[in-house]
Amino acid sequence: MRNKNMKKPLPMRRPRSRQKSMTPRRIFMGFAGGLIVIGALSLYQLKYEVMALETQLSQTRQSIEEETDTIRVLRAEWQYLTSPKHLEEYSFAHLNLQKVTPLQIVAYKDFSSRFATQSTPETIPAPPAVNPFRKASYP
Repeated sequence: MRNKNMKKPLPMRRPRSRQKSMTPRRIFMGFAGGLIVIGALSLYQLKYEVMALETQLSQTRQSIEEETDTIRVLRAEWQYLTSPKHLEEYSFAHLNLQKVTPLQIVAYKDFSSRFATQSTPETIPAPPAVNPFRKASYP
């Protein structure tokens, strides 16, 4: 009989080979580790692509704001240039026109009687008939 103080002998282990065997668990762990590395690299690349797009978006928004301000200035300038007061000043300065007097205003009946005798449909010569399909003859 054995003494209670004595330890049980350990069971004999099989000797391990020097090469590690490729068990399904090791294959799965390697595959999972590879996926984690690929995912981390993809997220890293995606982060910098998003940062570049955000920079481009802010530049585009700033450009739109500048163009909107330019359009506002041009509309204000156009309103000033086409205002009746400005056009009147501009025409007096550059066209040497005079203001219309009441004597220059003529009623329609006076206007038609004044010019009715000068040109009548019978006195206006008809335009020459030109055949657009005829070839031009050169001398």
